[in-house]
Amino acid sequence: MPEEKYLIGAVALMMAITYFTRATPLLFRMQGTPKVFNDVIEYLPVAIIASITVPALLMAKDGSLMAVNADMLAAVPVVIVAYFTRSLIFSVAAGIAAHVAITLVA
Repeated sequence: MPEEKYLIGAVALMMAITYFTRATPLLFRMQGTPKVFNDVIEYLPVAIIASITVPALLMAKDGSLMAVNADMLAAVPVVIVAYFTRSLIFSVAAGIAAHVAITLVA
């Protein structure tokens, strides 16, 4: 029984924190904020995605730098398609197709 209460409490706390972080921009009017603040907020998701993606492409599981692999090669068409189309679905499709093609050839 104590485990169930702990689990319910943990889920409720995670729900409250998630709700608060999502609702914060709606609760506070952001019209009078400085331009620098808005610029930082605009580029923050890009920085987070880059900090997750780049190490996954370049680092092996033991922490050493990897040579060229299928993930790095598949990232090239993704960047090209994303640059020209600005479409997430086309970028993902290009990455999947490139990764499948590379792994089948290699």
